[in-house]
Amino acid sequence: MEELATTLYAKSMFDASKEDDCLKLVYEELNLVKETIDSNPRLMEVFKHPLLSNNDKKNAIKDIYEKNLSKLTMNFLYVLIDAKRFDMISSIIDEFNNLYDIDNNILNGTIITKNSLSDDEISKYEKKLTTSLKSHVKLKNVLDDTFIGGAIVKIGDKLIDSTLKGQLNELRKELINNSEVSI
Repeated sequence: MEELATTLYAKSMFDASKEDDCLKLVYEELNLVKETIDSNPRLMEVFKHPLLSNNDKKNAIKDIYEKNLSKLTMNFLYVLIDAKRFDMISSIIDEFNNLYDIDNNILNGTIITKNSLSDDEISKYEKKLTTSLKSHVKLKNVLDDTFIGGAIVKIGDKLIDSTLKGQLNELRKELINNSEVSI
């Protein structure tokens, strides 16, 4: 039930922002809200507090965001408060972001490495993948200290393994296959 509600609220906001020709603005605003809430867990506790009225919660939203958010985004947050769905805000924004990415032909993926990559290094991978996949690619760097070297890139159901371990496994398979053919 919660997943359905998340999808419905995200889709409604996506459609409204697209209709008002402010999709990119709303995308940025919602991600500002998500960042604020994710970085301040106690803030969500305020919005979940049963003794605070909806008006108090709306006033808190107004105090925090009024200067930084459009009327559409503010009203959306108010609707979530009235519907007692504000606790789902992070999931709703994640779903909104998925819709935004689909609409803008953006593929999200992860690049798994032993050591953290610089923004320039990530950007180089993104540019190469954008060219080869013919879609804009955004990568998030995830660390795995079991790697010896190289990287694994995961985008949807695609996996590109350029780790040292992966290359050694490929070499092993090749040697096994070649040894069975000869002699």
